[in-house]
Amino acid sequence: MDLLQDIISCAFSSDRKFKSFNEIFDYLFHDIRDEMGSGGNRTSINFYPSDHKGPCQEVAYFMSLTGKSVTLKKGKIKFPEMMKLFIQHCQGKCINKVKHAIIVTDKHDNDEIEFWQSNIDNIKKNGVRVELYIIVQGKVQQCIKL
Repeated sequence: MDLLQDIISCAFSSDRKFKSFNEIFDYLFHDIRDEMGSGGNRTSINFYPSDHKGPCQEVAYFMSLTGKSVTLKKGKIKFPEMMKLFIQHCQGKCINKVKHAIIVTDKHDNDEIEFWQSNIDNIKKNGVRVELYIIVQGKVQQCIKL
């Protein structure tokens, strides 16, 4: 949860303006490595959106922060597009590898979740813990286990 709050704080930062999630990823790299217990592997998590490519990992973050108070200039992905990336990642190239999927958004859409519900159920049947974090004014407002 600390890592998630760090990522969110960077995305909403008025002190230091990050241009993209890639910059946040690079800035927090040591924190990410420490939290994931990696021996220095840069890709100990999968992180969307990001230009950093690597093998499938057990933990994947899917960030959809598009509100006006988000200071990022590029890499903002709307919730429906992020849900597609989540489904493609967990049921496609990384099937049977992901154990924990963390979806973070400041503009969730219940209709979009309902649209993908059967896919989400199948992902969960494969043993993936799926959490949706709703962000309000730069802070985690609610966590929903999907």
